[in-house]
Amino acid sequence: MVLPELVTYHGSCHCKAVTYTMRLPSLSTDEVGSCDCSVCTRNGYLMCFPDPKDVSFTSGVDNIAEYRFASQVGVHKFCRTCGSSICAAMKLGQMDMIAMNVSPKVISPFSA
Repeated sequence: MVLPELVTYHGSCHCKAVTYTMRLPSLSTDEVGSCDCSVCTRNGYLMCFPDPKDVSFTSGVDNIAEYRFASQVGVHKFCRTCGSSICAAMKLGQMDMIAMNVSPKVISPFSA
């Protein structure tokens, strides 16, 4: 099996207090998903699921707030300053997962 080449993407919250990089297959060919829970729907998440080791927060880790709801399974992470949704972290069995928000509003080269 041939693994896809990973591309490095740079992202940030709206106010740029939280910045990060992530490596994943090209967003032009890889599928992104959405969740129909109330938090993801309200915040407009478009998600990809990189390996957690391929996500690196480069600034503002102390500026990330967390919100848990209902089942307490997912931890939604957002900027304390501007409120931008950044990601959701969860554990499924023994596997750690991270769903990164890849809305064009937060990922370079798509963001303004």
